Amino acid sequence: MQKTTVFTIFFSILVVVLLAEFLTSNQLQNGWSSVIPPNAIQEASSPDGTTPDPFSSTGGEGGQIAADTSASAAQTQQSAPTSMAPSTSPDAPPPTGTVQKSEVSSFLDNSGYKIEKITEQHLVQMGFEGMHLERVSAEGLLFQLLDLSGTVNLSKVRFHLTDGKNVYGVVSEYLLADSARAKTFYESLRQKSSLYAPDIKLNETNSFGTASFYLNDSKRLGTAFLTVFSGNRVYSFSYPKASHEFFKKFIEFLLA
Repeated sequence: MQKTTVFTIFFSILVVVLLAEFLTSNQLQNGWSSVIPPNAIQEASSPDGTTPDPFSSTGGEGGQIAADTSASAAQTQQSAPTSMAPSTSPDAPPPTGTVQKSEVSSFLDNSGYKIEKITEQHLVQMGFEGMHLERVSAEGLLFQLLDLSGTVNLSKVRFHLTDGKNVYGVVSEYLLADSARAKTFYESLRQKSSLYAPDIKLNETNSFGTASFYLNDSKRLGTAFLTVFSGNRVYSFSYPKASHEFFKKFIEFLLA
């Protein structure tokens, strides 16, 4: 074979190899433009205008293209609930769903009950030796008769006078914002009591405080039921009539 022919064949093979290498290199560099549409690349761009690497650690699992991961992330961000810490500023409005207390409610919460100031030593001085006051639930009917559930802006407390085994009296204190509201509450108790006539009779003696009345129950003749209005408070007492003189001292202590 002549040298010219050998050279021609060798040169042809070299050209083919170089051409194949050039085409392969060009496809690797520019091949993404034929796989991902230009608008997909634009959508995959981050807010600062840069295009994320589709094979980076944030580009998706298993080489997922950037356009798909971007859309998925956007849907996740829109659907995920946003939690915000409550503001600690004193001027900030209360969170939605909470009820802001009125001045009346705040006043009642910060006011003390006079009954709570009575100690066992005071009880001994009144004649109740060996007894103490035990706080109980103030819910339910007053005197097992009068419903107070509809009264607003009312703070109440109830105590049993007991020696630990027996109850010798029940004392309740009702605290209101001012004397006008206390008088209205007192009048409502008097009116409710009058509805139970003739089994229940009212005896308005006004012997204690600004005004007071006894509720005489024909079915409980041995028990005294007394309601007293004084200042911005109303008191109720139920006790054996035989203990009246002792409870007079109790009442005088509260009204002092």
